Formats: sequence, structure tokens, C-alpha cells
Amino acid sequence: MPRAQAGVLIECDPTVKQLILKLDEQANHSILLEDLDDYRILVTRGQLEYLRKELESLLEENTYTSVMDLGQPRK
Repeated sequence: MPRAQAGVLIECDPTVKQLILKLDEQANHSILLEDLDDYRILVTRGQLEYLRKELESLLEENTYTSVMDLGQPRK
């Protein structure tokens, strides 16, 4: 018998999608409900806040900051 689960549709570029798939693998596949296409995935609603924090952290680690920008306030 089919069962329903609450989920959230996420649209993102393929690079961010790969990060989400990696996080799902590390979390014993508790995040991803369905991989829909290259730009859309369905994730578990209960894992959304965890996913946001982890993605923010990963993206911040991988963001380039020019030496010229250091010491100057962000706009």
C-alpha cells in the first residue's frame, strides 16, 4: 500500500543538487525523497533546516574572496 510523506520541492542548479545528494548520503539517505530531474528534488520537510545550515556552511567554505576584498565591509 502506498504511503504519503510530507516533502519540499527544491529547485537548484546541478552543482547545489550534487551537494544535497552528498549530504543525503552522509545522513544515511534521510533527506532525499525523490530525485526528479537535473534541477529539482523532493526533500523531507523535517530535514529542511538541517539542509539549509549544511548547505550554507558548504557554500561559504567554497566561496572565493579576493584579497582586495579582505578588510572591507560587505555590501
